[in-house]
Amino acid sequence: MKIIDLERKRILGMKNICIVTLVLIFILLFLIYIILSDYKENNKQSLLQVYENIKEDRKSTKTDLLTIDKVRDIKDKYKKVYKSKKLTDDNGNERKDVLNSELKEDKYIFRTIVANYSPISEYDPSHILDISNQQTNDFYKIRLDKIEQLIEDESRSNNLEVPPKEKTRILEDVSKMQKPLKYGYAEGYEVAGSIIGPFTKIIIIIVGIIIAPLFSEDKQTKMNEIILSTKFGKNKLTFYRILTGLLATTIIYLTGVTIFSIITFSIFGIQGGNLHIQGGAGYWFSPYNITYLQQFIINIVIGYIACILMAFITMFITTFAKKVTHGVIFTIIFTILMVVMELQKIHYLNYYFLNFLPWNLINYFNMYKTYYSYNLFGVQIDKIIFQPVVALIIILVAFVGILCRKKKTRYL
Repeated sequence: MKIIDLERKRILGMKNICIVTLVLIFILLFLIYIILSDYKENNKQSLLQVYENIKEDRKSTKTDLLTIDKVRDIKDKYKKVYKSKKLTDDNGNERKDVLNSELKEDKYIFRTIVANYSPISEYDPSHILDISNQQTNDFYKIRLDKIEQLIEDESRSNNLEVPPKEKTRILEDVSKMQKPLKYGYAEGYEVAGSIIGPFTKIIIIIVGIIIAPLFSEDKQTKMNEIILSTKFGKNKLTFYRILTGLLATTIIYLTGVTIFSIITFSIFGIQGGNLHIQGGAGYWFSPYNITYLQQFIINIVIGYIACILMAFITMFITTFAKKVTHGVIFTIIFTILMVVMELQKIHYLNYYFLNFLPWNLINYFNMYKTYYSYNLFGVQIDKIIFQPVVALIIILVAFVGILCRKKKTRYL
């Protein structure tokens, strides 16, 4: 409708869309620069050479099975390289070029094998040098045992008991993982999974800033509101502005997701979407038996809910603001509070409150690697379902709150 288009142009005109696009491109390129730096095989290698290596790896469409024989073969290759070649430079840094030339297509799954045999929360390839034949044969059993230990450690550190039935359910789900695990090149999805959280947080900040002037008042918008409310009715105007906020948020988010997908997958490739996330070392102990593509879709959906939640919270907060600048300041303060409270790492605060707010809602890495769930009237509900559902309820409450606030507000 015309009123929605007018209001959208007021807060998100072509100029602002261009600025948002440039900011998102810059942030994404910075994140990818950090990732590419980690791919360097030695200190002398340039980022262009790193990219050429990735392009070469992307040509491989080969997939393999992580059988016990494959684990043994990769372990033996590492032992051979370790004994015959220097794997560290003069500064003690790992010589990835030497190791990668020997492992070739198996260089990515090597990190997963190391994660399985390293102490929990550590990554040390030297631990696979001394593993016995029995430990090699127990490769998947060791994963299951470590996940059980992680559940107990998480329960102990958070002072939150995991019900025996829930623990049994998690371990049963974990044991259902495809064995032997199918693996292959999936760096595009691996990288996407590692940086989509920080990238979406930038989108959330942008959404808050863009939406803030929608209900805030100044001399000009106050006059426009009087004119428009006379023409359309006060309640209709409020409803149209809420729709405008939803539309603007959707435009910003879709712009961000499009930029993210095109740049990330054009550099790292889109292969491997049908492979399970456990093929990556970071998700080896994840209890979720999902593919990279499924994970990416889940992340996109939850990210959209988080952005809509930020938009509605911003609209509600700014109904209390008398000036546009006040609305922006209120939104910035709210964002800072979310960040600061998250940094406190207080489990009960996260569990009962912060996990339902935009900032923690998109803490994807933590979401896929932890084992807690929510108990609702005796029923255990997975956090990947429960947290977004509660966020949707908060959106509905904020929607009603905005309507009530604007209904009470007088123009003159």
